Amino acid sequence: MLYRRRHSPACFLRPSGRQGTNPKLSRGGPNAVPRFFAATAGRGAGANATGLARLLKDLQITARLVTRAAIHRRRLDREQTRTDMRDWAQERRARTRHLIELGGLVQKAGLVELADDDRATLLGAFLEIADRLRGSDEAGDDPRHLATRWRRRGFRTFEADRQAAAANKAAVGQDERAEPA
Repeated sequence: MLYRRRHSPACFLRPSGRQGTNPKLSRGGPNAVPRFFAATAGRGAGANATGLARLLKDLQITARLVTRAAIHRRRLDREQTRTDMRDWAQERRARTRHLIELGGLVQKAGLVELADDDRATLLGAFLEIADRLRGSDEAGDDPRHLATRWRRRGFRTFEADRQAAAANKAAVGQDERAEPA
């Protein structure tokens, strides 16, 4: 009679990826793992390294996503700042623009070079102008006539600048047409 085995030896073998668990926990040694990796400890020697690699990859992905979110947040904040339509922001921008334009007029009049960029001298000149317009000057000029005279002179200067810019633009246009020939 032939002897038949009821069970093949393969059913008694453990799968190759699983190691037996020791009820006594190891505290150290070459294969020791920190507690926060304890979830991967039961997967075997090769699986533990794979778990660490996966955790590292997940951390790197998370770091990239956090960086990307921070960049996006800064971009949105800048856009919000540029398009901020609150009243105080609009008033502040209008005031800033006005002050820059006044500074440009001081530069255009040549006062910066004449006063050698001395701010005390410029302030004194502006205070003298203010006194003249208030009528508290001893020169005897009528403040209304003085302001009208200054205004006309300013308009003439603006018009002369516009004509010079137009002439300059026309000259540049002629030079560009003359070069290709």
